[in-house]
Amino acid sequence: PAPVRFEEEPEPGHPSGTFIKIMQGEEFGKEFPLETMLQEDGKNLITVGRDYMNRIFLLDFSDSYTSRHHMTLERVRNGGWIVRDGQWVTGTTQWAPSTNGTYVGSKQVDEFGEPLKSGDIISAGNIKLRFKIYQ
Repeated sequence: PAPVRFEEEPEPGHPSGTFIKIMQGEEFGKEFPLETMLQEDGKNLITVGRDYMNRIFLLDFSDSYTSRHHMTLERVRNGGWIVRDGQWVTGTTQWAPSTNGTYVGSKQVDEFGEPLKSGDIISAGNIKLRFKIYQ
């Protein structure tokens, strides 16, 4: 895998808002504008995983450590964000965790979630994502 690279400041002209950026993985550098995605969907949840039906589809040719329904990003009432390991099973009221876990830094996340702060690195298998808020 490619080394994880981190940049502290956005490039000139970067729009403000909350973003997830792939820092390690097949689509290194790809960025997702979370608020825009919520507005388009009319929901507080963004699903993430290898299944193409996820709102954030993670392309992963190297292994199967990233689950098809790996994690969920959620906008909470106070305006912040949390990440939860796993996703709701479609058509049910059951939650299914990922196979190999979701991590924020080195801390494993469960279905109850972990609050995110700007700069946090989220791991899903060998894929690393950076949560970033640009002012």
